[in-house]
Amino acid sequence: MWPKIRLNARKSTSVLVGSIGSDLTALAEADFYAYSNYYPKCTRGVFADVPKFLEMTAKRFQIVHLVCRIADSGVIIDEQGPNLPCSKLLDETYRHGAQLLFIAGENPKEAYINGVKLAGRNMNIIMTLDRRGDVFATFLSNLTGSIAAGEPMVEAWAKLAPQIPGASNRDLPACIFAAGLPKAVFLP
Repeated sequence: MWPKIRLNARKSTSVLVGSIGSDLTALAEADFYAYSNYYPKCTRGVFADVPKFLEMTAKRFQIVHLVCRIADSGVIIDEQGPNLPCSKLLDETYRHGAQLLFIAGENPKEAYINGVKLAGRNMNIIMTLDRRGDVFATFLSNLTGSIAAGEPMVEAWAKLAPQIPGASNRDLPACIFAAGLPKAVFLP
């Protein structure tokens, strides 16, 4: 049984920004900066393996932002190699109360197709295919600014990344957004 998540716009949002693997630290640091500009309750960490990261999520963050690599099979890769199915990451972050899981490492679509099962999870999930360099930092800063100002996640996403069939925008990172909690508000 999945826990019920209350949408409480008065509660201050806590954010965890992490990376799995020391080679992804610089990306996580840049992403942390985008969140810390708006959210005073922002924590960062570099984790050698997935279990250590999952231990940290038990501290009940509403936003979990993770820079990691996922194999085509859907298994998260850490410094020991393929370690944990991505579905377990979703299970644990959801169980610990996350309302937004942002997987910010560049991963192939097959990794998400094979590893991310969305059914039964009332949470927003963003899956990154291509950060497109500095474009990602600008997008993340704009997104965090909008949601910190009280704009619901879905509305902020639609303004920044309009979903126009057949359109391609090189000014945006290539991401997939699954809105399992469309009215979620993330106030600082």
